[in-house]
Amino acid sequence: MSLLAFDTVSAPRSYARRNTPVFRSPKVYKPSAEDFVKRFYEHHSKWLSETKFESSLDAILAHESYKAIIAMGRSVDNLLLSELKIRSGFEVFALEDIHGEAPYGQELRGDVGAMAEAWISYLDK
Repeated sequence: MSLLAFDTVSAPRSYARRNTPVFRSPKVYKPSAEDFVKRFYEHHSKWLSETKFESSLDAILAHESYKAIIAMGRSVDNLLLSELKIRSGFEVFALEDIHGEAPYGQELRGDVGAMAEAWISYLDK
């Protein structure tokens, strides 16, 4: 019997068992906190860089990365808050969309710095 014409049917069972590849299911991936933070900052930096020269607030808030940040929900509050403490920005609108409310009245609308301060004091309590 030639090795090239080897037939698994006529081969001894122990040989077939030893040489059969074993397919194991991959381990279940469990995201870590680092993955979450990394994903947030990937979306955040993409959102900021791709809307840097955009003058339309509607276009800025319609960006795919902005929507991804909103989809992360209240779990990104502290990350957005830390960004607001560094620099006041459109993160105030992300917090507003996530919470469905704003800790300020209509008189502050448009004053991003004052809106940021209101969110900082609201979330720091």
